[in-house]
Amino acid sequence: MARRDGGFELSLANSEQVRARKVVIAVGVEHFAHVPEPLSELQAVEPAITDAVYDVLDVEHSVASRASFGGTAPARVREAIVAARKRYLK
Repeated sequence: MARRDGGFELSLANSEQVRARKVVIAVGVEHFAHVPEPLSELQAVEPAITDAVYDVLDVEHSVASRASFGGTAPARVREAIVAARKRYLK
């Protein structure tokens, strides 16, 4: 994807060109799932780390922790949906 003439241009795998004024990119979290390091490796960095660390080192907590504007936390996503509906489905 590249910026072109005040918009965007995307080259598809079949060489077709698609142009748009605005683009929304949705990225699933499955491909970015974090696989925690073995506990012993984490403890080598910080001895106080226990197996409780795995309660927060997962995709669900990672997504929920991104609570800034435009983030992936469920509350931010719901807000974005409401805003989009107001703007585009008048």
